[in-house]
Amino acid sequence: MQFFFERMIATFKHTGNVGFLIYLADTFGYVGSVGILFAKEILKIKLSWVSFFSNSVLVLSALGLLLTMFSAYYFRIKYRKNENFNEVHA
Repeated sequence: MQFFFERMIATFKHTGNVGFLIYLADTFGYVGSVGILFAKEILKIKLSWVSFFSNSVLVLSALGLLLTMFSAYYFRIKYRKNENFNEVHA
């Protein structure tokens, strides 16, 4: 993941390091873990742990795929705008 964040920073020519982005990704991972425990225990979902995790993996995989496609589209447009801006102002 660090490589992805480094390339993203380099692509858009921002100065900085990947520490904050890695921290942010880790935070979402921990929030997701706690969210799963809350959903299972507090909301009293009546599924076995195996069924619960299997269903969660399917739903979150589909959501992750959609978000990845959206991110690729967004960054592609942003990269092209950045290239055009650099060509005009070079």
